[in-house]
Amino acid sequence: MPADLLLEAKGRTGFVAGAAGGIGGAVVEALLRAGANVAGSARDAARLSAGHENFLPLAMDPVSEDDVARAIDETTKAFGGIDFAVNMVGMVGVGPLAEMTLE
Repeated sequence: MPADLLLEAKGRTGFVAGAAGGIGGAVVEALLRAGANVAGSARDAARLSAGHENFLPLAMDPVSEDDVARAIDETTKAFGGIDFAVNMVGMVGVGPLAEMTLE
């Protein structure tokens, strides 16, 4: 994780998709140590155990528009908004982002 992101994370809110994995979990921990509020998502929220008052665990299927919208809403209600997002979801899409679909 770039050091400048960690330096600027204090008091900001990050959303980490795929937070239950090894790298995703490490990103969550680094952001929390840097003073960020963090919402972390995984298909099974029980796998998320940061145990930190500034951590919001969320169950989210990353290909469900309803789940993503709900996770964004819950994060916004809990922390007042989202300043940055980190995608650690183990899915691969190839091509320009503007041309990608949920299918």
